[in-house]
Amino acid sequence: MHPPIIQETKDWLAVNKTSDMAVEGSKGGSPTVQSTIYDYLAEKHKKPFVGMVHRLDRVTSGVILIAKKKSVLRLLNEIFRERQIQKTYIALSDSAPIIPKALLEHHLLKDTEQRKAILFDTPQAKTKECRLRYEYLQRSSKDYHLIKIELLTGKYHQIRAQLASIGCPIVGDEKYGSTIAYSKRAITLHAWQLQFTDPTTKTNILIKAPPPINPFWNDFKEILQ
Repeated sequence: MHPPIIQETKDWLAVNKTSDMAVEGSKGGSPTVQSTIYDYLAEKHKKPFVGMVHRLDRVTSGVILIAKKKSVLRLLNEIFRERQIQKTYIALSDSAPIIPKALLEHHLLKDTEQRKAILFDTPQAKTKECRLRYEYLQRSSKDYHLIKIELLTGKYHQIRAQLASIGCPIVGDEKYGSTIAYSKRAITLHAWQLQFTDPTTKTNILIKAPPPINPFWNDFKEILQ
């Protein structure tokens, strides 16, 4: 089964990826977002085109945008490259941030051995600048905390590392210091919204993916409508 389709046009479609599914290239041959959407489109068209516009970590859920034509993939890639798209995530954290709303700026090094992002306050060899804005939204009855994130750059494990750097590791993310258990092969990081101008129709598009059906998210249903 493919992930739930949120919206579909003649040029692209958006799905709500589950946190147990890779976007593409699964080593074990497990179904991926790319392979299942290919099968879905193949029911309507011979040899469909499936262009992955962007990616999410396997442990992350949420919106994935997929082009149905090569020409549209090029246009959407350009929008992402020029940062003409607003990417909003939500996360549950073990702790509340001391400052409720802020811009975080770091220099990120991808450590391939540890498969982890290392952050620095100043530029270092092979680091890349990463930036995000966050806003604290609400505390749950079970004492974990909802944070909204506007991703300004899309670097390796960026949100996970930057939230951990202010003492707010994402629930279930043991790699970055969470002490709260969550679902297997998943963390409570969710790509919630994408907003952009459709490059072919020039209309404003807002795509919103409901968070996973899981008791951890239950206290936040009203605020996330």
